[in-house]
Amino acid sequence: MVGTASTVRRWLLVEQWGAWGRDALTASELPEAVAGPLLASARAAGVRVLLLRRPRRRGRPRARRVVLAFSGLDGPWVREASVEDVESLRSLDLGALFEAGGDGFGSAAPEPVFLVCTHGRHDPCCADFGRPLVRGLVAAGVGGVWESSHLGGDRFAGNLVCLPHGLYFGHVDPEEGAAVVAAYRAGEIALERYRGRSCFPMVVQAADILVRRELGLRGIDDVVPAGRRRLDDAEHEVALRLTDEGPPLLARIRTAPDPTPRTLTCRGPESHPPTYELVSLIEAPAD
Repeated sequence: MVGTASTVRRWLLVEQWGAWGRDALTASELPEAVAGPLLASARAAGVRVLLLRRPRRRGRPRARRVVLAFSGLDGPWVREASVEDVESLRSLDLGALFEAGGDGFGSAAPEPVFLVCTHGRHDPCCADFGRPLVRGLVAAGVGGVWESSHLGGDRFAGNLVCLPHGLYFGHVDPEEGAAVVAAYRAGEIALERYRGRSCFPMVVQAADILVRRELGLRGIDDVVPAGRRRLDDAEHEVALRLTDEGPPLLARIRTAPDPTPRTLTCRGPESHPPTYELVSLIEAPAD
């Protein structure tokens, strides 16, 4: 699972009841006159749009929850609003809202948001493994849990994303979910299920995870990537800073196609996704 989180910093999450088709935003009961402009605005502003369902909700509420989240390295945040007129979503200027740090949209969310992909029309694995994970989280009394449309990495279901930091976890069993959430609330990462942090490119995600495993670091901000460079077709060098204020480190990461064929989704053909190896970890030379 190393280095497999989707690369996302800006999120728009829209509560939408009813069935979701394979492309949830355009194949749901969200009006086409809303979905089209919203998708165009999101693409222009570099925003990932997901649909949400509240676990165990029955009926169709008068207002829907809409969430903005920023999962960048500096100052991640979540804001939420209750929207009665779905047509108002057409006029959201997402670029301006994110440039303003969410000011002008709703209010700061009182707690983190936990997304579990249950999008069975996109891939049956997500429903088969995601829904039991949701039930496990709800039974454990975890707040802020939502069923979500496609998050990425169907083969790693049950998938759990913790916002605002954009931490991806995979193969989370129903009995494990509450512990992953508890660690996150305590400012730590459950490394055994960690796929990566969404604000980093995948090779940097891999460096983050592999160095954490090597040094036993679990704090969310214990490892801060500070740059990367490609050494050749197979290797990258990632500069990292640690919160103990020691010297910066250089992680040499080798990537290669997995020699074992893998299916990327339950329905998809086999392929050879990239794998990552920590070749060396040294102190950066003094300037």
